[in-house]
Amino acid sequence: MLRLTTAALLFSGAYALSVSNSSGRNNSAVTSPGDHYVYASDFASGTFRITEPGKYVLYQNVEFEPSGSGVTETLFPDKNSKKYPQFGGYFLGFFAAITVEADDVEIDCKGHEIKMSEKFHKHQRFFSIIELGSKPFISGQGPPQFSSYITSPGAVKSAKNVVISNCKLGRSSHHGIHGNNNDGVTLRNVEVKDFEVGGISLNGAKNVDIEDADIGPSLGNTFRASLSQAIFLDHLANSLLPQHLDLNIYATTTTVVLQQKTVTVKSVFERLREQLRKFLAHGDGDLAHVFGSGNELPDGSAVYGIMLHTVGAAVADFGAGCAIGEEADAMVGPAKIKNVRIHDLKLAVDQVTRTVIGDGPQVMGPAGDVIQLPQIWNKDTYAYVGNPLSDAQVALAVLKDAVSSWKAAQPITWSEAKYYFGNVNVPMEVQDWAGGKLSSNEAFKDSLVKEKAFKCDGDAMTHHNKGAVGLRLEFQDGLDISNVKIESLMNVGKKDAEPYCDAQQYIGNDVRGVHLTHCKGFNKDQVEVVEASLNAPNGAVIPIAMIQLDRTSHVSRQQMGRRLRRAPSASTGGMLADDMSPL
Repeated sequence: MLRLTTAALLFSGAYALSVSNSSGRNNSAVTSPGDHYVYASDFASGTFRITEPGKYVLYQNVEFEPSGSGVTETLFPDKNSKKYPQFGGYFLGFFAAITVEADDVEIDCKGHEIKMSEKFHKHQRFFSIIELGSKPFISGQGPPQFSSYITSPGAVKSAKNVVISNCKLGRSSHHGIHGNNNDGVTLRNVEVKDFEVGGISLNGAKNVDIEDADIGPSLGNTFRASLSQAIFLDHLANSLLPQHLDLNIYATTTTVVLQQKTVTVKSVFERLREQLRKFLAHGDGDLAHVFGSGNELPDGSAVYGIMLHTVGAAVADFGAGCAIGEEADAMVGPAKIKNVRIHDLKLAVDQVTRTVIGDGPQVMGPAGDVIQLPQIWNKDTYAYVGNPLSDAQVALAVLKDAVSSWKAAQPITWSEAKYYFGNVNVPMEVQDWAGGKLSSNEAFKDSLVKEKAFKCDGDAMTHHNKGAVGLRLEFQDGLDISNVKIESLMNVGKKDAEPYCDAQQYIGNDVRGVHLTHCKGFNKDQVEVVEASLNAPNGAVIPIAMIQLDRTSHVSRQQMGRRLRRAPSASTGGMLADDMSPL
């Protein structure tokens, strides 16, 4: 019997699938008709990349945890990997178990399950079981290293005409199935569970057909967003930056003052790696209180059963497209959703307090990760106390400033700066505060409050907080929905940014059975939302919410839904009015 394996091609940072016999000899590229057999061993070295059309049949369960010579101790692809290139989407690590990078692909799991191992789930905090493209973001979006056309060259290859059937998709730190700008996505008889963000999440997809799907429960035990921030920064500072000889020297010779102690930037980075690895291996160390025990609900901006969104990442508020140029708020679809149950979604949205000094940008790390000043100061004296993660964020900013003013004969280029420093921004007054150089830490805090520098409407990555949503449909040019049931959604997030920040019209603690923005053809009689099973103790419960937009002014013209419960301390934010009827 033939079995599917992978073979590297040493060009363009890509590789194709090939067929070998049981002896392991490579026979030919996959071009012949018929089924291509897929086994757990095909995932052993990393992401299973489908780059040729055909039918792929899974014959074993897969617990995804890459290993081998091409995988680092922290379970990232080797920085020099040709198979999984940094510029080809793998800057964030192994971001998917399967990538579909070809058109006309069918995946039949034959009832088998694909999931992350517990260890890999802890290490890889951005992940989809199946990614319907070569990268997780369209060009110009995502973390700075992706959003730069220089450091992430080439457009994403978005698969067309994909059929996925008989699959059980389990533990994932983000999505079950995720895609961008796909045309022709058919899902049949799929079970998606134990995801942290979305069961099925498609941005800019056309001709979507989902039938016989069970979505839920979402994952109930995980780590805080700060773990993802630390892993990203560690990879950047300790694996990638040392490759640049000048930057490596600068990191060794540049010093940073933290709590009145002068140390090298390099030593701060090394301490981050030491404490991160200690936590990943044993769950303890100086960062354990920052990352949590792994037994907490997800703390991100939202959780979705199914989300069909316009072009671009769905990180902004409801109704806000996140595409680029003429594609912004583009109508997509049509979509058919039939015989689907969405259930047992749960999270605890974290209302993160970020700081914007003057005209900004916000105080943040290299990936746009929020540096939460109220979380790293003494609650009585407001002096910087920090931790190995915040120390490294400050140190990276100090290194960036030093390099920017360096009188070196070979200064780094703009593209290099973008790659190694991303969006890191720690203004000098924050650096002085972290260094213990200010005469009054309380005066520093008071000045931030007076200037209204604190903002608190998003999560740890500044994604707009939206809560738990069973079915989110936006800018869909034609819907055919029948026999959809949504039940048991819970959001226990709290509005707790005070006294430093009060987000008016905050919706992060809400639960929505269905949320629609500017969609055509929605029939609410075909969707059963079990109202009594929706739970938002600190927010609003809205079975069905609808917003229609004026496409010229982008101003909300109509909002529809029914508010059932809301804690007295929270605000509906004007998003919904009681018992309004659609146009």
